[in-house]
Amino acid sequence: MKNVKVTVMKIARYDDLMKIYENPIEHACDMRLGQSFVCRDGRRPDGFCDSAWESVLPFLRELARGGGNFYDGWMKDPFSAMISCNDGFRPVSFLLEAEEKDTTVLGTERMTLRPWELADAEELYRYASDPDVGYPAGWPAHKSVDESAQIIKDILAIPETYAVCLKETGLPVGSISLIFGKRTDLAETDDECELGYWLGKPYWGRGLMPEAAREMLRHAFEDLGLKKVWCGYYDGNVKSKRVQEKCGFKYVRTTEDVEVPQLGETRRGHVNCITKEEWESREER
Repeated sequence: MKNVKVTVMKIARYDDLMKIYENPIEHACDMRLGQSFVCRDGRRPDGFCDSAWESVLPFLRELARGGGNFYDGWMKDPFSAMISCNDGFRPVSFLLEAEEKDTTVLGTERMTLRPWELADAEELYRYASDPDVGYPAGWPAHKSVDESAQIIKDILAIPETYAVCLKETGLPVGSISLIFGKRTDLAETDDECELGYWLGKPYWGRGLMPEAAREMLRHAFEDLGLKKVWCGYYDGNVKSKRVQEKCGFKYVRTTEDVEVPQLGETRRGHVNCITKEEWESREER
């Protein structure tokens, strides 16, 4: 999760407050114009007003997790936002700026999970150009290395999306991600997310994706403090179903006529989830 810098950009003038409060200084927080705070792991920094923090926190979480660019109207770019709220007695505007590069690297016995880079475009195309890989997951095969490079820039190069790399080669053979905010229609609260993944066809049947998914669940529950992780698959995607079963996901529902927008069709979709308590119980065995 990224750190986010929060800077006080605008505060209501003292003269304006005199019209509302007999003694506005008694109502004032200690925040000053131009003052900056660094928010780490979603925790309120010392000196940040409680009332304003409640308004800022949801946006801060989205930026920290990489989903901020999916909010309309308040984003400046994918890594910063301008918001206005009230600190309990006066309007205040804040500029939120997330670290632009996610450096989180996770590991398993056989794999390294690291952020995607443009240099991965050829390897991405090698596997994503196979229709047997993308079609079951609901996306079309890549048509060129240039298209793969654009998909890295537009879709994959965001926080909590990782290239699945074999330790023996260091090259990506798949992708796995935790999906937050408006990018998922499964997660219901801020402390939930959706798990998504795919693996290149030459590596099917080796137990790689269950191994990567188990590390992502550990990361979600231990590092990010989430309470529930959702995961789904389309009817007929037996491999994805088995990955979820091996990781302890439990069946929730089946939905008919689920839209698959990238392919312009509808399918039957199955949804599973696992809670932090269920995951902890499995880990203790």
